[in-house]
Amino acid sequence: MTQTRDVQSALETFRQHGGVMKTSQALTQGVHPAALYRLVEDGQLMRLARGLYRLTSTQEFSNPDLAVVAAKAPEAVVCLIWRWPSMASRLRFRESYISQFRAADTRGCACARPR
Repeated sequence: MTQTRDVQSALETFRQHGGVMKTSQALTQGVHPAALYRLVEDGQLMRLARGLYRLTSTQEFSNPDLAVVAAKAPEAVVCLIWRWPSMASRLRFRESYISQFRAADTRGCACARPR
């Protein structure tokens, strides 16, 4: 696929992919690196991490660190362990993210391992 420097085409490509893309995905979809840099400079793209961008017009993630992990390692299992005041708080947090992230082990392991 031929890469284009057209900023509007790049924006449309990001919209078609839910507003978040890795650089490698954008390049294979025909977005030229110069278009990525231009969109970041213009404030239309936000760099979430190295090689990962989000449209600024899309809704911001409630937990961007988990979103970065999910985008960069989609087959990974992320285990969250920390002290919360109550079991009810932990369950509310878990239930709010279960729709966004696949939970392979809900018992709360102390690991991060690929499936």
